[in-house]
Amino acid sequence: MEEVKAVYHKGVLVPLEKVHLREGEEVTVVIKKKAPRKYFGMFRKEDVERVIEEIENEGLL
Repeated sequence: MEEVKAVYHKGVLVPLEKVHLREGEEVTVVIKKKAPRKYFGMFRKEDVERVIEEIENEGLL
């Protein structure tokens, strides 16, 4: 089992780190929400956008 943090962006869960999956591989996702106050402002908008761009460039989205 692998645990990966992700953000929800435009209807898609976007991993914040590289995942070790083959194209088309099916997985089960367990959602564990974090308390918003604890993580508010942890990720700057630019950081999230950069991660999304990297993932899109790798063809994962």
